[in-house]
Amino acid sequence: PMPHSVPRTVKVVVSATLTRDPSKLQRLELHCPRYIATSAQDHRYHLPRSLQEFKVLCSGARKPLTLMALLQELRHESTIVFASSLEITHKLYLMLQQVLGSPGSMREKHEVVEFSSHLNSSQRASALEQLRTGRAKVLVASDAMTRGMDVDNVQNIVNYDAPVYAKTYVHRAGRTARAGRSGRVFTLLRDEDVRHFKQMLRKADNTFVKNFKLAPGVADSFKPALEAALKQVQELLEAEAQDDHKQQSDRKPPVAKQQQQQHHLSEPVQHPFFGTLSQTCLAPPCSAPSKIRCSRHAPSQTPDPHR
Repeated sequence: PMPHSVPRTVKVVVSATLTRDPSKLQRLELHCPRYIATSAQDHRYHLPRSLQEFKVLCSGARKPLTLMALLQELRHESTIVFASSLEITHKLYLMLQQVLGSPGSMREKHEVVEFSSHLNSSQRASALEQLRTGRAKVLVASDAMTRGMDVDNVQNIVNYDAPVYAKTYVHRAGRTARAGRSGRVFTLLRDEDVRHFKQMLRKADNTFVKNFKLAPGVADSFKPALEAALKQVQELLEAEAQDDHKQQSDRKPPVAKQQQQQHHLSEPVQHPFFGTLSQTCLAPPCSAPSKIRCSRHAPSQTPDPHR
């Protein structure tokens, strides 16, 4: 080195979806950067070679039943279920907790845990530890937690909601098939989702997604358990809404608190929730943004910066 030279910090940036945005790269303050690709072909997105990819076709109304039937086949393996918003993540968690633990729904009872940004750090760490140790076989997560999750030996990924962006799909799938291990990713698709899903996969140079068919009649066998679970989930959500309302009232000044108590004395607590199985709020959101949002949970999907 030359006299009076200042040692430089060596920065190594590793990513399956490395950005090409000059403004973002500039913030890294790199000096004479070098781009190194692990494959001969320079693709924007990379998926593990040991990953098997499947799509499961179903209607929006039957997605909860299809998820039950799929988890029945994967019941001996660790599985992460991804949803597109915090609201759906929480509802799926409550629903699966009821169904997987109810007698006769599945032969083996498995603990279900939730992993989302509305939980504190200790709760999230506990959920991951339960999945690592095998005490929990199913973890329900939101997209906001995709990058921050590091669990070895995850065998399956289930996309309850089809990802909108290729980057999201890659990050979800990247939770399995790590370090040369095998893994599978299943994406539940409505008919109207198929075209966009194929276009998204082309951006990742991915044409390896196969159809996956469930055994006939398995999904329908979960109808009684699911209907009973939906009633219990509705009661839990109403109780949560009451707790939220009480906490908000306790934080308000005494005068405002008294007026609000008188105003809501005869009003039942309302919570946006699925009324019937065919109109379930667990179906994926439409392309237009919904005007009804859960007050407890906000969407976690963020716009793609590369778009």
